[in-house]
Amino acid sequence: MRSAMAERGAGVGDGRDGPAVPVIPKFVVYLTRRHPTTGEPQLLVFDHVDAPDAGTQVPAGTIDAGEGVVAAAVREVVEETGLDGVVVAAELGTADVDLRAYGIDAVARRHFVHAVVDTVDPARGDRWHHVERHRSDGGPPVTFALYWAPLASPPALAGGLGARLPAVQAALGRDRWASDRRRSRSLLSISRRLVRRMGSGAARPDANDRPDRRPNATR
Repeated sequence: MRSAMAERGAGVGDGRDGPAVPVIPKFVVYLTRRHPTTGEPQLLVFDHVDAPDAGTQVPAGTIDAGEGVVAAAVREVVEETGLDGVVVAAELGTADVDLRAYGIDAVARRHFVHAVVDTVDPARGDRWHHVERHRSDGGPPVTFALYWAPLASPPALAGGLGARLPAVQAALGRDRWASDRRRSRSLLSISRRLVRRMGSGAARPDANDRPDRRPNATR
């Protein structure tokens, strides 16, 4: 987790109401996976073990000097979760958060990212603790209680971190709808062939035409 004061970029504001406010380049990562059994999309979230009042969060941090958004996102996910095999799927735009309400004379420019992970150690399970030991702000190690939540109904995220989550929910929802529609069409086609065969006096349908068997074309 990167310190809010670690990096500052160009300021915002035109100077008419005072000096420009410095901008801190930040990022927020929505890390998703498909449940290994049901295939339902899930979102990785976590709580602070030693600071429960911090609320439920997703991996986020500050972009280091000379670092790109994608590299920063992958780095932070590894640092905060211990997961490997993380791939950024899409960048979801930016949003500015005025930190002066929190006593910091700066604006956080959040870059929102959707990332995916395909390989998760089964021994880890759906819930685990991870300790981030090397914090850039020099603070003590912090322990996160991580878990996979349903993407369709995740817990409320603290601090406006869920601002671009609907874009991920919509994208994966469309993917699931398209997959289900292809599956339904394939089953309907097989059922029609079975009806025609039975109507023509065929003794039995071939085993490969069972409606519960997935056609090769959809694998």
